[in-house]
Amino acid sequence: MSEDFSRKFANNAAATAIDYLTDSACAFPDAVALRDRSSSITYAELTRQADAFSKKLRDCADAERRRLLISSEKMIETAVAICGTMLAGWTVACIDRKQPQANIEHVIETIRPDLALCCADPAANASFEGAVSRHRIQRVACSDTTSRETPALNQIVSYADPETLYSIAFPSGTTGRPKAAATRHRTWLNVIDRYVRDFQFGPDEVIGLQSSFAYDAIMDMMSAFALGAPAVLIPDDLYDDGPAWAAFVRRTGVTSIMLVPAALRFTLMSFTPATRFPPMRRLIFTGDRITPYEMDLVRRYVPRSVQLTNLYATTEVFYALRGEIDRDAPKSTARLFPPTPDMDHRVVPEDNSPLADHALLFRGDCVFEGYLDDPDVITRPDAGDGYFDNGDYFRRTPDGGLILRGRKDRRIKWQGFRIEPAEIEGAAESHPDVIEARCEVDPAGRLVLTFDAPDRVSEEELRNFLRKGAHPDLAEHVVLAHNSLSANVRG
Repeated sequence: MSEDFSRKFANNAAATAIDYLTDSACAFPDAVALRDRSSSITYAELTRQADAFSKKLRDCADAERRRLLISSEKMIETAVAICGTMLAGWTVACIDRKQPQANIEHVIETIRPDLALCCADPAANASFEGAVSRHRIQRVACSDTTSRETPALNQIVSYADPETLYSIAFPSGTTGRPKAAATRHRTWLNVIDRYVRDFQFGPDEVIGLQSSFAYDAIMDMMSAFALGAPAVLIPDDLYDDGPAWAAFVRRTGVTSIMLVPAALRFTLMSFTPATRFPPMRRLIFTGDRITPYEMDLVRRYVPRSVQLTNLYATTEVFYALRGEIDRDAPKSTARLFPPTPDMDHRVVPEDNSPLADHALLFRGDCVFEGYLDDPDVITRPDAGDGYFDNGDYFRRTPDGGLILRGRKDRRIKWQGFRIEPAEIEGAAESHPDVIEARCEVDPAGRLVLTFDAPDRVSEEELRNFLRKGAHPDLAEHVVLAHNSLSANVRG
């Protein structure tokens, strides 16, 4: 298989991302493509089921925009639907089912999907199902795609082309109105090719899908397909059960996982003295900076044989900067992101002062097409000469690297999610006795809401008040600090 793989990838002539699946199905039909807790599916059967789902979509003669909305349940059935959507030349839009109701409504109004994939457990996705019903979106199921016919794998047709919209993704926000970031197949093909080559993935990889299909899991899955390797759907209920997570990853032979640092933090915090970290090759951290506390957990539980990498990638700039993490170096080194050599980027201002903050602008073949301002118009902010400014700022290091310092606006990242502090502060300040509030992430990675109010307003009373607002989930996790804001870290 190693020789077959080397020849396959070296001569890869894929024109769209879904070609990775069909090519691997022809090369390795009986190899496992996807595995979850209790089942698996081969490349041949996955491709045939995806083809059957593709036909269901193409039979929808009245589809205006050819867009399918999916609630991101991490199941083989969902993966089949995603692949079938791409084969049909449609666009897939996955939304995290944990998004607030208002965000789900906004997503539907922005993209105007033709169809919505039925949820396996409607009760667990009440917000999504309710929004789909209110907007009268026709549902489609993926439960009857088991191949009754057995078409020759090399005869299965993809209706996508390089300019077809591959996906519409929504940056991982729990507050604010999520933007609809649109990407074409040619861009994702470049991203996957760079990702696989840069990390030197081989044919014996087993790619763990830790994140949601609304975020990084689709890229991880398509990267596995590019290799002809298996992708493993790691169950969400294992994230805070360290021993069970380690046992599952070890049993399924996962070699590589991309995840936000906070996800690993929850897992490692639940390790017991007897828990052994599974024999993996690499952990790829993305979506946020690693806190000192998270680095301490990594040093305590993750063997030195596991490669640790920070990948600076966002919904808009998919593969930009990366840096290897030296677990023995000072904590700031964990945030080092040397530029990817062939990434077209510009540092502004162009001086080498170690104390100056710089914007980092990107353009090229790994940058998204733009935002859907309405269902049919794509625009991309231009920082000049076609460059895109992601809103983050950096500081140079003496060796030419970059340290992520923060954002130009007040938006913060918490556990991989984008947070608009003003929304949380406004919710707290709507309490009649709260004078002022300030939301931020502390050095330990906790979301902290400091509020100034008379002593009669307890932290529990404010938490109960926030539970009744637009973001009840955040109310459960935010750390409340009853204090005068003059004593806050911002002064």
